[in-house]
Amino acid sequence: MNATLSTLRSLTLALALARCSYGSHSASASDPSAPALRTTDGTRPFERTDAASNAIDPREDASPDPLADATATPAPDAATFTEAPRPRSLDERLADDAIDNERPWREVLYSWTPPDRAAAIAQSRVLLAATAQSGNAPSPFSRLLTRLRSREGELGLVARALLEDPALNRYRYAWSNAYATALGFIGRSYGTALVRIELAPNALVLRLDPRDVRPLRLYDREQREVPLRRFDELRGRIAAVYHVRRSGDVRVPFREYVVCNASAVARWSLATPPVREEIARERELVSALYDALAARSTPSLSPRERYAEWNASTRSSAPTLAHRWARAMATAAPHYDLSLVNLRALAAALALYDTNTVTEQSSTQ
Repeated sequence: MNATLSTLRSLTLALALARCSYGSHSASASDPSAPALRTTDGTRPFERTDAASNAIDPREDASPDPLADATATPAPDAATFTEAPRPRSLDERLADDAIDNERPWREVLYSWTPPDRAAAIAQSRVLLAATAQSGNAPSPFSRLLTRLRSREGELGLVARALLEDPALNRYRYAWSNAYATALGFIGRSYGTALVRIELAPNALVLRLDPRDVRPLRLYDREQREVPLRRFDELRGRIAAVYHVRRSGDVRVPFREYVVCNASAVARWSLATPPVREEIARERELVSALYDALAARSTPSLSPRERYAEWNASTRSSAPTLAHRWARAMATAAPHYDLSLVNLRALAAALALYDTNTVTEQSSTQ
């Protein structure tokens, strides 16, 4: 009996001690006035600290949560997806090189020259050297100016300035791409080194077409016509002459740029990365044209038809590759017609591009 009573007293004491040990924490859940237990660092025993607040409680549902892993790569927003650029067609690429007689201003021009002349240009830093008297025979441009110099009015004034003004009477013949002149003219090569010429932003371009009702016109960068009466005032900004010769005036229609004012050139270079990139672009274009021409028949154009494509008013309304090609050409000579034979010759000419002389000259140097 006494043993039983002793055992009951021991159990009662143990229960009382247990209530003393856990009663306060248990009470805090139901009694807000009960003081909460604190650990030695001042936090509640089961309170998650900032460091542990992102831990996943194994007692909770462990369903996948894309926000639970801070290192996970977020799913891209649909708006961030961009389509790969559509490959540009040959028509579009040729359109980039087209020159319209009514819109002759171009920022960049290209001029072939022999490698020894390229070295001389790089050494002297002189871009424009030829004059109306240079060479074995005067150029068509020089002969035309000589014929016009005695005219009265603006035509004679401009012709005399281009022949006599030291700021305007030194020339370099050029075009807006390299492939249109890579085969030379009438059996004569222009050379295998290529000069890239960048006009100043405020430069002006004269258009000289002796068979036009107004043989001389002046254009700014925006292709706006500037009154020719301002020629004297603006002559320091005239960078080049866009020279056009039509059927009936010459045996083979042609057009060219004659860079005539070094002070209106922003920079020029030989075999620099932009020049190499242009050659690579043109070689790829000629190759693509060859493949396209081999795969489909494209009728040839006569010299007169090719010349018609230089004028916006006479261009074909349903252009073929031959029409678009003609719009980028500097001459209507047969060896520049769009044909497999001519494209092979152009590819070979562009492959001979000389890179031995590398130089760049800026107008600020």
